[in-house]
Amino acid sequence: MTPVSARDLTVRFPRRPHPSLQGVDLDVASGGQHLLLGPSGAGKSTLLRVLAGVVPGTVHAEVTGSVTTTGSVGYVQQNPHDALCLPDVDSEVGFALECAGVPTSEARARVPAALAAVGAAHLRDRDPATLSGGEAQRVALAAVLVGDPDVVVVDEPTAMLDPAAARGVAGLVARRGRAAVVLAEHRLDLGAPLPDAVTVLDAQGRVVACGPTRHVLADTHAVLEAQGCWLPMSVRAAVHGHAAALALPHTYRRERRLAPGAALLVAAGMGVRSPDGVDLVRDVDLTLRAGTVTAVIGVNGAGKSTLLRAVSAVVPTKGTVRGGRVAYVAQDPEHQFLGRTAGADAALGATRDVAEVLATFDLTDHADRDPFRLSGGEQRRLALAGAVASGRDVIALDEPTSGLDRRHARDVLAAIDRHAAAGGAAILTSHDLTLVAENADDVVVLHEGRLVARGAPDDVLHDTVLGPFGLTVPALLHARRSAGLRADGTPARDRANTAARS
Repeated sequence: MTPVSARDLTVRFPRRPHPSLQGVDLDVASGGQHLLLGPSGAGKSTLLRVLAGVVPGTVHAEVTGSVTTTGSVGYVQQNPHDALCLPDVDSEVGFALECAGVPTSEARARVPAALAAVGAAHLRDRDPATLSGGEAQRVALAAVLVGDPDVVVVDEPTAMLDPAAARGVAGLVARRGRAAVVLAEHRLDLGAPLPDAVTVLDAQGRVVACGPTRHVLADTHAVLEAQGCWLPMSVRAAVHGHAAALALPHTYRRERRLAPGAALLVAAGMGVRSPDGVDLVRDVDLTLRAGTVTAVIGVNGAGKSTLLRAVSAVVPTKGTVRGGRVAYVAQDPEHQFLGRTAGADAALGATRDVAEVLATFDLTDHADRDPFRLSGGEQRRLALAGAVASGRDVIALDEPTSGLDRRHARDVLAAIDRHAAAGGAAILTSHDLTLVAENADDVVVLHEGRLVARGAPDDVLHDTVLGPFGLTVPALLHARRSAGLRADGTPARDRANTAARS
């Protein structure tokens, strides 16, 4: 029997005018890997929740058609923190084995092995509540894989991971042996093999393409681009030609200004210490200037999110932070929602036209919806809309494009660009170093809470600079430089202008 099978699957949620999924068919054999692609809100997460039994088992919905899964099912959801509830990581990963009646002696060996496989062995004694998003993502994956389930259902397994960790996790998921794997993923250029088969969903939750991944990507690239899907560099090169593909923006490329403006926020000797006395951010000096975008990069657990919370006055700090109030968007945006509807939430503290801002983020049709019923990508866009609507000079954005399709990621980056062009400043974290190359004026590298490198993207985004701190430059940036381009894909002869700007 096929471990995963769906026939004519349709899912309707209460108070939604249209189904989230319509007539979906899906088959995944033992040892098979199946990728789900589609724009944000296409129903990818809904399909995974149905396969995992969360819908309609826990989340009410009208489900018609048939769904069959054979054997045990392991589910890694989009927000890993929501799945972690025990006092330490060791207990969290061992819980599945305890429930399955695995002998204690065997569990003691399997838990460390599962954590080591996802690069999280050093987190074994940590409280899950203190983990960064990327660390939590590794632990949640280990907690599922330790049980060796027959079916593995994974929602954006690399969205919060640094590049090296993402490659490792993608490779680990690809080596699940006999398990049937179904995953939603936007990051297709990690260097790990892509799944054997793919199903593409459109914005209405309908299947528009299905089959072997290589053939679907090659034959339906125009449909995929129109749907807002990310495409691997190999496909873009085949479509546009290698040279043209290198020069094309990966997502969105800012037109940088020649000179930054006045300082809008100045931090001196800034530090953050955890309740148990661990220094999370140490003696950071940082200036955010009008008209600029600053990107903070580093491996998982380097202190990036804590730094953003510090400049936003979300956590107490040492040192000084001078400047106006900061609009802050967290890595888990649903934790910030206070309004009963998306429109009401964006309107809280707004000084700009809310309808206009919602339209900017493609949320007009969702204005009357419960924010907690939005997809992960829609929730992220709503939180960003609220930050922009606040009209504050400085916006701090933690992984603003994580989990977004290419079209909506482009819209978000364009909104950040407009904010800077209007005299504001933005500081963001990102694991997408190509995005950083194309959109940041200034790059800050954090390692173990310390600022270890800083400069213009073309000066910082080199393996010689980043390698000692666990980061690697994407292959696309290497290819651009080999072709005589700057890291952002523009001609290298314009480098003098960049130097003048920085």
